Order: sequence, then structure tokens, then C-alpha cells
Amino acid sequence: MGFKECDRKPTFLDMEIQRGFENSRDRQILSEIDETIHWEPLEKIVAEYYPVGQ
Repeated sequence: MGFKECDRKPTFLDMEIQRGFENSRDRQILSEIDETIHWEPLEKIVAEYYPVGQ
């Protein structure tokens, strides 16, 4: 899925959140969901109504 480009550098809070999320159970569950769902058809539907960058 396309996203708006951002040149923002990560803050200390961003890095801390990332560090805490790396080994969490939530990440494992989200990875399993990501592997299960075929995103391409959903992406096409959503892109019609929400163009990239808006």
C-alpha cells in the first residue's frame, strides 16, 4: 500500500516504542494476521476512496 513520504527523523519516543514492540505478543499476532489476509484486493478498494498522500 502506498503511503505519503515523510522525511521526519525518529524521536526518542519513537525508538522506545519500537524497542518495546519488537518482542511483544501483539507483534506476533499482527504478523500472523498479515500472513493470513490477502491485502491486494482490499488495497484496491481502499485506494479508490483514499488516494495516496491524502
